[in-house]
Amino acid sequence: MRDVRQKLRGLNGRLESGQIDVDQWADEYYKVVYEGHLKAAALGQSRAGLKQLDHNELLRIARQKADEETEFIHGFASTLKAKDPRYHDPDTGSLKRGSLEPRTDLYVGKMRGTANEQFVEASPADALWTWHLGANEDHCPDCPRYAAAIHHVPIEEVFAFPGQGDSACLGHCDCHLERDDGVRGFKNNDEHVARADQSGPKVQPPLPGLRNAGLVPAPPPAQGARAAGDWSDNPSICADTVARGEARKLVDRLMAEVDDFLRAPDTPPTLRVGTGRIKNRSLGVYDPRDDSIRVDVNGAAKNEPHLTLAHEVGHFMDIGMMLIAGQVPASSAAASFGVGPLIDWAKAVHQSQMFSNLEELVRQKPGWYWAVYEYYLTPEEIWARSIAQYVATRSKSRIIHEEWEVMGQHAIDGVLVHWDPADFKPIYDAIEKCLRAAGFHVR
Repeated sequence: MRDVRQKLRGLNGRLESGQIDVDQWADEYYKVVYEGHLKAAALGQSRAGLKQLDHNELLRIARQKADEETEFIHGFASTLKAKDPRYHDPDTGSLKRGSLEPRTDLYVGKMRGTANEQFVEASPADALWTWHLGANEDHCPDCPRYAAAIHHVPIEEVFAFPGQGDSACLGHCDCHLERDDGVRGFKNNDEHVARADQSGPKVQPPLPGLRNAGLVPAPPPAQGARAAGDWSDNPSICADTVARGEARKLVDRLMAEVDDFLRAPDTPPTLRVGTGRIKNRSLGVYDPRDDSIRVDVNGAAKNEPHLTLAHEVGHFMDIGMMLIAGQVPASSAAASFGVGPLIDWAKAVHQSQMFSNLEELVRQKPGWYWAVYEYYLTPEEIWARSIAQYVATRSKSRIIHEEWEVMGQHAIDGVLVHWDPADFKPIYDAIEKCLRAAGFHVR
């Protein structure tokens, strides 16, 4: 929330210098607080794993949170009009420089509470939650009590959120919530939307909780293992899949295409595939806790069900299978950009026109747009999109090609989120290099 804090401090500076009066300051203050909670809500839902955020719902949350602060902002303004000596020089009557900052930080801190609340609210209903105390700090009376009560509990028993300001420390702590799949909420010292160092790649870091290591070459096959040339003996990526009805048909048709050019390195983990409507009208969703995928074949994904499944299988390959194969998720390696063959994939992504266009879109928008769109720029989402396009490029199926005509036109504010063929070629080559290094069979 660095940019929100800077805006509020900028308003304080304008008030101190006499550029605006207290009433103007209060009006502008509310607008920035509203923007901050909007951004925080989007950050929380993105961290929960939602791919398509409901902007109207985000606006409602932001309005509610900002309205809750209205009384305090007006009280703050009344205090300033009364020349409270905490903020004014008693001799000159002018505002003391920097005297407003501590109170400003309280408003910003509560935005972390909004982000954490939405992280919990937007997560799967069966997730379990644990409150972790900040390390190496003196704790207020409340936070240890919260940590004792909120330990591996369902959402119904999460009664407080770090940063919300309900504790005696008013959120001035490094406590955080953690979901049972390892994804953690927001700490006080997080820089939630900071971009990578300008000297290196510009892809957003992955969501926390994913394993953190580098992609390394697969070990040589053990003596007596099947020969690489025995293509039909290599398992399907979805060899051990639990699916019924239309989900079974969806898996079988996609694997009939993919099995022709891509096979798994070893017996893959069990994948569960289902169909049905998904929260926030997403096309599909992958849950790493039980390796399950759901595709909305009769709703949002009805015109691209197989490529939506390919996209979600990309997440499955990333988080589940590369780990099972003795490797690590693509998203984790992408966090450090420089370990193993994923560096070529990351470079190709950074140099692509699509990525530049998407970054430029975000730069032109207000700060909260970065939060709304940040998922499109995370390594794990870019990996999944690139896998779906890789499947569409390699497939000879008329059905897949017709679906690509739809998926290839996905855009946000007119900016395509996939690549044109020439832009994708270096990424395509890098994907095959990554897969081979991870032990996948590619032909």
